[in-house]
Amino acid sequence: TKKLSQTIHSISVKQQLLQHENEGLREALANQKRRQKRGKPLPLEQPEEYHGGAVFWSPRKVQEARERLEQKEREGEQLQQQRSEAAKVRRAQQQCKARLIQERRVARAEARVAKAKEKANQAAKRAQKKRSQKAEKLLQNRIKLAKKDAKQGSKHPRKPIKKKKQVAEAVSSDPVRIAVIGGTGLQSLPHFTHVATLNSSTPWGPPSSPISILHHPSPTTGHPIPIAFLSRHGLHHELAPHEVPSRANIAALRRLGVRTVVAFSAVGSLQEAIKPRDFVVPDQIIDRTKGVRPFTYFEGGMVGHVGFADPFDGALAEVVRRCGHSLEGDGVRLHDTGTVICMEGPQFSTRAESNMYRSFGGSVINMSALPEAKLAREAEIGYQMICMSTDYDCWHDSGDVTVEMVMGNMKANAENARRFVGAVLDELSKEEHAELVLAKHLEGQTRFAGGITAREGRGREAKEKIAWLFPGYFD
Repeated sequence: TKKLSQTIHSISVKQQLLQHENEGLREALANQKRRQKRGKPLPLEQPEEYHGGAVFWSPRKVQEARERLEQKEREGEQLQQQRSEAAKVRRAQQQCKARLIQERRVARAEARVAKAKEKANQAAKRAQKKRSQKAEKLLQNRIKLAKKDAKQGSKHPRKPIKKKKQVAEAVSSDPVRIAVIGGTGLQSLPHFTHVATLNSSTPWGPPSSPISILHHPSPTTGHPIPIAFLSRHGLHHELAPHEVPSRANIAALRRLGVRTVVAFSAVGSLQEAIKPRDFVVPDQIIDRTKGVRPFTYFEGGMVGHVGFADPFDGALAEVVRRCGHSLEGDGVRLHDTGTVICMEGPQFSTRAESNMYRSFGGSVINMSALPEAKLAREAEIGYQMICMSTDYDCWHDSGDVTVEMVMGNMKANAENARRFVGAVLDELSKEEHAELVLAKHLEGQTRFAGGITAREGRGREAKEKIAWLFPGYFD
């Protein structure tokens, strides 16, 4: 204990010595700094008559001299501050002036762009109006000639095909690349300019309805983009699912130049999560049709096998999904994937069938996806279906499916369906999707798939039909 006490005392003494030493060093350093600081001479006022010798100043004079020096220093600091503030003001004025110049420059550039865009829009409107007037005139002439032929009882009426070609030429100098196949719940597209109606004819008969040519302004350039619209079940919904001439529909669209099809269909839901009025962008199909519907272009002496592992166009589906999600929260609920069960119909499923389809992993069920998707793949057309759920089919305890239930949900959701399809067409009309719309990734696949039959084994009628659909492919 004694040693510990001595050690503590020794440490305390050393600490005090160090403290005194530090204080002495700090004081010496302060004195040295004071010595280094040069003093300024006091501005003492000399007497008017000074003949040399010592001059003594009173404390009052010395104090006045010190006050004058301090005043001078204060004035100098104020002057320096004023100069600094004036420099800041000048810099701020220069920045403001540069900003105003830049804003005027940007405004002039925007004005030039807006003027050019307005000029392009006006030119497009004038051209569109001119084409519409020309098409309307041709159609009116066609009607007059048809009435005249009917009155005269002509045995050789004028061929409508020439008129259709003239109408198509009058509609647009550009080929129609995008088409919409409207099903139940989507039989027209409002806010699109109708420019012509084409009554097509194909080796597989006429399509299910006349093809309407609509003009849709490009969101990027404002130029009119032609869109073809076809009603799958006819203008008055007079065709049952198994009666739809799908081969004629797809063939007529390809002949017109279409390479991208957005199809619409009402479906029943096979999953609890897919509620009535929800939308689905499917990625797979299970075929439950019964072979009643013609489902290929390759028959009668010409065989062709095309890949159908992914029945819908993946790149087109991505565009559709982005457009659908952009409308979510505004009445649109979208499911990104799903498997479509395509049944024969026209009757709805039995309860046992509905539960069986659920066990297959089906998401929705309809009667229209096939053979439409298969024929589009054979025709090298990018194809994507948008499905709108109208009911829970009969597996659900909410009640059996009825036409009233289906039509009620379709009417209630019709505006959302039109907005959805309109958003997709808006996006596809952009120049950045030109390659996608042309379906370049599908081009040429049928040339190889259909070349399996040797030339000498090809049927004459089959060759003629395929040549109509694919000119020059199998020469």
